[in-house]
Amino acid sequence: MIGLRSKIKWHSGICRERVILGDFVICLNVLLQSVAKLHFKR
Repeated sequence: MIGLRSKIKWHSGICRERVILGDFVICLNVLLQSVAKLHFKR
């Protein structure tokens, strides 16, 4: 649990400190893919 918590903290810290366009695009792609999977799962 501690590892997971520190992992989340580290990730959010990275997102807050330096929002790189590449990372943003990758995050967006992952979100879009998961949404598409939910949409076309019927």
